[in-house]
Amino acid sequence: MLPDLRILVDEYYKGNIRADDFAERLGILYQRQGNSFKNHFVTFMQFPHRCMYDTTSLIDTLASLGFDLEVKKAFDSDIQDIRHIELAERTEGAVIVEGKKH
Repeated sequence: MLPDLRILVDEYYKGNIRADDFAERLGILYQRQGNSFKNHFVTFMQFPHRCMYDTTSLIDTLASLGFDLEVKKAFDSDIQDIRHIELAERTEGAVIVEGKKH
């Protein structure tokens, strides 16, 4: 699961989110911690998204790597106890695809 680029761009284009909020929602910015020691190692403590996808591009990419895929809704998963693993707020405006390598 990852942020859906199409939804975020659409919200930005409509003026519903500001440019700085757009970048933050993409998850591509490192957030600085209060401790300056931690600032030097921030890349090891946070993992912002390096790539952005919409549903179609993610499916195309994963399918080309040999995955069988299914678009899912939040918490609709073959993973047992998914509600203990995932956070509801991370599912809003997200691409949710479940795949198995064939």
